[in-house]
Amino acid sequence: MKNLKIQILIIIGLVIGLSSCKKDDPKSDLDKRKEAVSTSWEVQSATPGTENVDFESPVTINFSLDGNYNIENFESLDAANLNHDGVLSSSGTWEISENNLDLVTLEDGNSVTITQLNETNFNFNYSSAYPKATDDAQTISISTTKVN
Repeated sequence: MKNLKIQILIIIGLVIGLSSCKKDDPKSDLDKRKEAVSTSWEVQSATPGTENVDFESPVTINFSLDGNYNIENFESLDAANLNHDGVLSSSGTWEISENNLDLVTLEDGNSVTITQLNETNFNFNYSSAYPKATDDAQTISISTTKVN
């Protein structure tokens, strides 16, 4: 009888112990989106309007999960006249709004709009004067691939 009571107490203890373990909360769409962006991306093409722009040297954009980014060979963007309005900078901060998962807000309130994001591609648009600083703003599309 004593063994039966001990066995019952052990079983009750195991049931309580196992049921009280907290399961991991599923990640929010915002967290998933931030994780997807947080890596290094090499620019494959830049298209202001219908024109395709070539770069003098490869451009890589590095997003970190802590909310910082930097652009390697940023000078190539400037040399291609793709940043007259100062939307992009060589480094800064970034965040994605929970209200709009396709809008990436950069430092100084500038933003880019995600048009494609998956395991291998991150494409986005922004608006800037092109080809001269005095010209009207155009939508500039940037296509990137993940750096392995």
